[in-house]
Amino acid sequence: MKKLIILSCLVVGINSYSQTAEERKYHEQLEVSIQDEKYGVDMKEILKFSLSEDNLYEIYYNNNFIGKIGSVQNSRETCSLSDVDFEKWAQKNLDKTKLSSVKELTFN
Repeated sequence: MKKLIILSCLVVGINSYSQTAEERKYHEQLEVSIQDEKYGVDMKEILKFSLSEDNLYEIYYNNNFIGKIGSVQNSRETCSLSDVDFEKWAQKNLDKTKLSSVKELTFN
């Protein structure tokens, strides 16, 4: 029993040290990246895109669509379907969605 406790403490100690070393390495890389001028320019572009009107609309409509069809799983199942095939899927799976009718999905 004593050996088991000592072994457990040793394993936990080694595991926590390796995570600390990994975190230290990550923080060092982060500090180097932040001081890089190109990193700052890239981050500004990422932020600019993230807050762009087009991206915010995309997020809004995507979340609204997922909410209507019932789940992210349904979204993945339907994302590669053509308009016609998607309409067929919606007719077949209307009870799995929060749609009142397939007409909510018309693309015309």
